[in-house]
Amino acid sequence: MEEEQKENSQLPQLPSIPDAPRLKPIEPGPTHPAHVPPVPRLERVRPRSLKMPAQPGDDRQVYKSALAYSIGSTLVGPMVVFSLIGYWLDKKFMHPTPWCTIAGFVVGVITAAGGLVSIVRRLQK
Repeated sequence: MEEEQKENSQLPQLPSIPDAPRLKPIEPGPTHPAHVPPVPRLERVRPRSLKMPAQPGDDRQVYKSALAYSIGSTLVGPMVVFSLIGYWLDKKFMHPTPWCTIAGFVVGVITAAGGLVSIVRRLQK
């Protein structure tokens, strides 16, 4: 038992974290009886800005790289999804020709082109 106390007293103190939320104890009152131990509540910490930095730096490069890597799924995703919806409609209504599949593919291509234009505009900013 004494050895544990010696070990605990020899542990170094950790540095404080400046952005960590600070805890306040709840005082006993009408909604919090005295026989219940107080529960700490978190203080509200001002949220950091969600804007991207205006200066060129690592964050901006990571953002642009993520956008560039998403181009593939932006192109393929809508075409596959709308083609499958068209295929399902063709099978459900027993069409002899795959008109719904073709229409779904065309809608997917148009949607993919719109997504591609959106990504290219964001990359150029």
